[in-house]
Amino acid sequence: MCLIIYWDEFDQQKEGVTWIYAKKPLRMDWKDVLAPSDRVRIMGNPPFVGSSRLTDEQKKDREDIFQGNGGELDYVACWYKKSLNYIRGTKITAAFVSTNSICQGQQVVAYLLLWM
Repeated sequence: MCLIIYWDEFDQQKEGVTWIYAKKPLRMDWKDVLAPSDRVRIMGNPPFVGSSRLTDEQKKDREDIFQGNGGELDYVACWYKKSLNYIRGTKITAAFVSTNSICQGQQVVAYLLLWM
């Protein structure tokens, strides 16, 4: 089973996949959509917005997800954190298309401090 929470409308016709269209997927509890189980897989292509280019709404998303500790993280970090919260204590795997910025500079330190 695969959970795909997407933010752009498109035709989704794939058997065995739970497709959720949400204009604000970072503001919903994914567990309300699909209960975590070891059969779930998460995949996606989150929006890439560097920390210096975030809109006020995206900054609020980041602050909410990281409980005020989002610092200078890129917006894509919100998707990693949201999926981490969803899969914690399970054997669920997640895969996201990402830029290399998430493994460079202050992003790395922030990830280590926030996710340990």
